Amino acid sequence: MRKIGKDSLIYAYSAKSSVALEVELGESFLLETHDRFTGITDFSNILGSDATRNNAVTGNVFVKGAKPGKVLKVELQRLEITQKEGMIVAFPKRGAFGGKIHETRSKGIPLEKGFAIFNEKIKLPISPHIGRIGVAPAIGEIPTAIPDSHGGNLDNKHFVEGTAIYLPIFHEGALLGAGDFHALMGDGESVLSGIEVAGQAVLRCSLVKNFSLTDPLLVTKEKVMTMASAKTLEEASRKALDNMAILLSESQQIDYIEAAMLVSIAGDVHVCQLVNPQVTVKVMVEQSLLPLFFLQ
Repeated sequence: MRKIGKDSLIYAYSAKSSVALEVELGESFLLETHDRFTGITDFSNILGSDATRNNAVTGNVFVKGAKPGKVLKVELQRLEITQKEGMIVAFPKRGAFGGKIHETRSKGIPLEKGFAIFNEKIKLPISPHIGRIGVAPAIGEIPTAIPDSHGGNLDNKHFVEGTAIYLPIFHEGALLGAGDFHALMGDGESVLSGIEVAGQAVLRCSLVKNFSLTDPLLVTKEKVMTMASAKTLEEASRKALDNMAILLSESQQIDYIEAAMLVSIAGDVHVCQLVNPQVTVKVMVEQSLLPLFFLQ
């Protein structure tokens, strides 16, 4: 199995970034990452000159046969955490807690037998997932910290082993990059950090025929999720809701208003994250409402 190592780092999604690995459609490959902080242990300058090291992902992967206008399906076949302790960091005057946090505080979280040991009294089952995955955007470059239609820093905690994300393709080869593994993270990522860990993932890419997307779509064993990112939660919510209504309208062969009604009674609106330069919202419905023959 071919591998892209954790030292093949990019700090922005861009068609100008160099290619570190080329893969065939349908080929499984191993992607290895640092933790989000690229090995930083002294966080005193994490918002200063060390800030760029905060956001690296592994890339780029050139997917042969991926063409602009098509949809890339990325299956997360296997995910493995490669360290025994993760790190969570609360940032001063950042994140959802804003001015109530006045100093950088980091906390090592031991990972033992499938649990994150927060303290002597609190241990939580881990749920490893990838926080950042995306392709080169249509125009220019977008820092890996920012989510948008190309993917990026979506922080959807449901991108776990056995799921697939669908991304619009804007450039030849797609130019895929991924990283920002979490052992555990709640919706919102409220202090701007989950339990950050290094890891490796086995991914497989394919193309979806007769299907188009404007924003990322995530499919789990039970749910289908439209995702959208914007400056405000309201704007992101409206966009993700609209995308779901369009998808249901096409799939169920009903008009837009009927689809909107269906979303209103069967869809759940959740926050992926509300702390990045653009916030991300997901709208979830049961897979049974969306025949997935066109996503295979």
